[in-house]
Amino acid sequence: MAFLGFRNKGQPTTAEMTQLACPYKLCMCERDFVRVKTLALLERILKRCYHKTAGIDRQVFDKIAQSVFLSVESGAEQNGTIPLVARAMLDHQKIYLVYSESLGLVRKATSDEQRELTEAYKNNNNATGRLRDGKRGMVLNFANYDLVQLIKCYMTLIYAVMDSGNTQVNLSRSLQIKINKLRDNISVLTSDDAIKQSNNINDALKRGNSVLLDNLDNVIQTAVNADSTQKALDIFYSALAADIGLSMSFVSGVLTSGMSATGDADINYEENGIKDFWTTIWRPICTKLYGQEQIHFDTDRWRNLTARLQNLVYVENSSLFTDEQKKQFAESILND
Repeated sequence: MAFLGFRNKGQPTTAEMTQLACPYKLCMCERDFVRVKTLALLERILKRCYHKTAGIDRQVFDKIAQSVFLSVESGAEQNGTIPLVARAMLDHQKIYLVYSESLGLVRKATSDEQRELTEAYKNNNNATGRLRDGKRGMVLNFANYDLVQLIKCYMTLIYAVMDSGNTQVNLSRSLQIKINKLRDNISVLTSDDAIKQSNNINDALKRGNSVLLDNLDNVIQTAVNADSTQKALDIFYSALAADIGLSMSFVSGVLTSGMSATGDADINYEENGIKDFWTTIWRPICTKLYGQEQIHFDTDRWRNLTARLQNLVYVENSSLFTDEQKKQFAESILND
């Protein structure tokens, strides 16, 4: 960055080249921001998968719920299934999990349990997820789960936008005293007078007093351009949502607004994306780790279901369909 000094004996001083660091930085570094934001999104996806799971045995539901989430109770097993799996996804790790049904807790496997699980998977003997001591265990491998790298890339861009917005907000707290043709009229020898006068103007404004300025002089405050920040966030969040197959409202937390917005489009799009994560990650956890093989994905498409149930009445009373066709139509609605 180049900047000019005051006049020296009637001649402008040579422009000096220097690198000026931004005076306002976010309190969180880029690496920590990206990790925290990515982890929060992964945990939110897994929590949504948990809430979309239906058919869990009611007798073990409370114990399973106890083991799923993060606990802040001192002395307890604090890392639930969701935090453990989300961190493994974040760091592209292979994770060995063990579930104790008697205690209702999920933890990382010990070295002996890891060897047992590795041998079981090697010999394809872990269909039920049972270990020799009666506990349940499974192995999840996210070494090649490249989707997380894509999420981190978008979170890096979002950090840049937040960092820029932070600079704008902090700059808006300061005053800019603009003196007309300052560098042309003030020399190095008289620069102290100009600096003193500027300080006097600043002190007067802080006290709320009036100041005397030239017609072309100006005192302004930097305006915050929130529109550009919001547009940048919208672009990056929408691109991220499209790439991971979820709605933008789910990713950014900003609900769809508008007089004609019902939210159905977000619900349908989100369900399709969540169902992918549910099928590939959460269902194996429920079947192997918790032994809940009868589970199914719980849909929120109640408006579509209501419309199709109304159609069922017409189909049932119509003579155009056979009894077998009516039965198949009813089963397709109930099993969707």
